[in-house]
Amino acid sequence: MLLAGLQLKLIHWRISLDNIKSAWRLWAKAIGEKEGTTDREADKIAIIRSIIVLVNFITCFVIVAGNIHNW
Repeated sequence: MLLAGLQLKLIHWRISLDNIKSAWRLWAKAIGEKEGTTDREADKIAIIRSIIVLVNFITCFVIVAGNIHNW
């Protein structure tokens, strides 16, 4: 019984990990063409691009919030 529960949790964890990998792959493609000579280097570049996109979203949100506040 305990072993079956552990196997079920491992399967669920594996499915979740596959979903995360798939989502990361799609996000990395969405922010630009794959760069770098290795997958690890391409992931680092995608992380830097993701940070740039996040900063852009935060900046836009602050600008809009400031305009609404002072309206």
